[in-house]
Amino acid sequence: MLTCSQLLEADPTHLGALELMAKCLWAKQDFVSLEQVTRRLIALNPFEPGYFGLRGMALRALGRYGEAVHALRRDPGSVNHLADLEAFQASLVRDLIEQDAVFAAQYAKSAELATKGKGLECEVQRSIQALDSRARGKSLSIRRYS
Repeated sequence: MLTCSQLLEADPTHLGALELMAKCLWAKQDFVSLEQVTRRLIALNPFEPGYFGLRGMALRALGRYGEAVHALRRDPGSVNHLADLEAFQASLVRDLIEQDAVFAAQYAKSAELATKGKGLECEVQRSIQALDSRARGKSLSIRRYS
């Protein structure tokens, strides 16, 4: 019987072997290799949302939160994982604002740029341009996740 590696040597596009390898890497908690395999899976079949969900979880485990959010958003089955990650990021931002004066100043100028600079992907409610004239001047905050 052929192993996944042998199958992939013969056919690097064998989805079944790549999927099985991804499951094994998840079980072994080898998230670096898992991220690489899920990238290959997505390149072969970008219409399979589960690949994005698995990639998002691998990226989260690697501490690459902004990338993880983007991947998880592509998988409708990862709504709970996405909400948890966004809540975690929001708490990180709150901590950074309280503990890092430079970040707090950057965040006051541009929440999006400040969070992206830290590798986070936190959704700001709406930009000033999107607000109507009656709402101008109201403070913006990170969307609250619960």
